[in-house]
Amino acid sequence: MNGTKENHNKVYVSKVMAANNYVVFSINYRLLPEARLKKQAEDCMAAVIWVKEHAREYGGDPDRIGVIGGSAGGHLGALVAWASDDPWFTPTGYEGPLDSDVKSRGALLPGH
Repeated sequence: MNGTKENHNKVYVSKVMAANNYVVFSINYRLLPEARLKKQAEDCMAAVIWVKEHAREYGGDPDRIGVIGGSAGGHLGALVAWASDDPWFTPTGYEGPLDSDVKSRGALLPGH
C-alpha cells in the first residue's frame, strides 16, 4: 500500500550489493488500491524483462538475473520467479510469450 525504491533499507541493500560487484536495478510497482496483486506482479515481471533487455548496457548478464525484496517485495519476487511461464500473467506493456524467468530470488527480513 505504500513505499518506494527510495526507502532507506532498499537503498542500503542496493549499495551493499553494488559494492560487491552486482549490477542493481531497483524498481517501483503500482500499489494498492490502484493495482491488486496480479497487476503488481505483472509490473515486476515487466521490470525483469526490461532488465534482461538492457542488462548488458549496464555491465550485467541477462542470463544471470535474480530478484530480491522485503515484505511485499519479497512476496512479489517469489511470485515473479514462480509465475514467469504462467499465461495468466501478462507483463505490463508487453504481449506474447515473454521471458521473465529469474535464476535466484530472495527476501529481506525486516530490519536487515
